Amino acid sequence: MKHLFVIVFAAGICLTVCNAWCFKELPEFQGKPVDGCFFEGEVHKFNSNWVTKDCMKCECDSDGMLGCCKMIDFPMVIEGNECEVLSDKETCTMKFVYRDDHSKECQ
Repeated sequence: MKHLFVIVFAAGICLTVCNAWCFKELPEFQGKPVDGCFFEGEVHKFNSNWVTKDCMKCECDSDGMLGCCKMIDFPMVIEGNECEVLSDKETCTMKFVYRDDHSKECQ
């Protein structure tokens, strides 16, 4: 039961953090026809999506609207418990593991 509380608590934190890290932007016309969405110096095609090096999932709508949300916030730790959250920035994933044995996932 203790592990269920940790998972629910962590999910609540993640939802709060993830919602705080989303944004939408109107198309940037810059006086030229728009061929997609501008993001970090690159143009992404309409109706495309991608994941950035900072684990943001982004999409470019058909009308040029850009939207991005943070997938994971780094680092993420649950204090005072036998489990912690390990975040992998390479794969943009996280898992709940025992502090003393990272090979075992908390249930």
